[in-house]
Amino acid sequence: MSDNAPPAPRGAGVAPGADLAVATSYFLKRKRTESVIDNIQRRFEVADFEVLGRFSGPGPTVMEAFRRVVHISATPVRRVARHTPGFAERLNEAWVAQARQAGVLADDGSFLVAGNLEYGWLHVRLTDATDILSLEPPDGDLTFIARSMSGHSVCAASSEGAEYWILREDFS
Repeated sequence: MSDNAPPAPRGAGVAPGADLAVATSYFLKRKRTESVIDNIQRRFEVADFEVLGRFSGPGPTVMEAFRRVVHISATPVRRVARHTPGFAERLNEAWVAQARQAGVLADDGSFLVAGNLEYGWLHVRLTDATDILSLEPPDGDLTFIARSMSGHSVCAASSEGAEYWILREDFS
């Protein structure tokens, strides 16, 4: 075969309709990915965060943050009893106070939040109506992990038995 041979005709050596099948598969995969991204962003919008966009910069990954903050020997910096009057507001206030103290929140109230392990970080901003507890899935297993834009600090809220725990970790 010569190095100057013309390219094979489109579809040569491929089953009829294979190009269409490949294109359809790509399109469907892309639509599913877009749907997952939309669902993640919508979850945070419903919880009254201002969604600023996906973050793909440097710093610890969601998995690294999860492993260092949410583990069997974790010690909470604050505990909030579940199912008591005003517990949702106390959880929000406790998390915001710890996140500010840890430097997770920027001056404008923005930070990164874990969309999920595959998605990575989502850039969001607190609003006056933000409700962390509304992110809790129906099974009642809240895991809310946030990190500073620089990646130096992580602050999480996690359900643990009859309590919500506020957890912090320094990545300096």
